[in-house]
Amino acid sequence: MEMVKGMDTTGIAIENHCAIIYKDDGYKVISSREQAKAYKIQEINQQMIVTEIEEHAEYNEIVNM
Repeated sequence: MEMVKGMDTTGIAIENHCAIIYKDDGYKVISSREQAKAYKIQEINQQMIVTEIEEHAEYNEIVNM
């Protein structure tokens, strides 16, 4: 989280055994362990907001990330 702090951008954090696959304008999260997750990290009003990016079988539009 500290790497994103003060940068006015969105970051992506990915735990071990997890990946995000990008294809054209889409993405999907895959993991080889149920507890392995990916997260979107944003600083909003000087607070760090961490949101899990859920794993789906189908590609989701990047603009909706």
